[in-house]
Amino acid sequence: MRRFPTVVEALCSTSRAHYGVDGRGEERRVKTLADALPVLLSRVTRPGLRRQLLQQADDKQLAELAGQGVVVVGGLQRLPLL
Repeated sequence: MRRFPTVVEALCSTSRAHYGVDGRGEERRVKTLADALPVLLSRVTRPGLRRQLLQQADDKQLAELAGQGVVVVGGLQRLPLL
């Protein structure tokens, strides 16, 4: 469980390098985060880490996560509005 902060930080940080020949590192980071979000949110209990993950999700992802029961409205109300 000590590795979660490192994983969350890596997935929530904008890609600084272009990976591969095609330079699609940021696109891959965003896709990886979207794929990992349900699993990470079901395991991460620290409020700061959950907030950091949820702030990366778009409205569609948040609706899907709520439909799966991974997040609840009460937890989303604490997120700052952009």
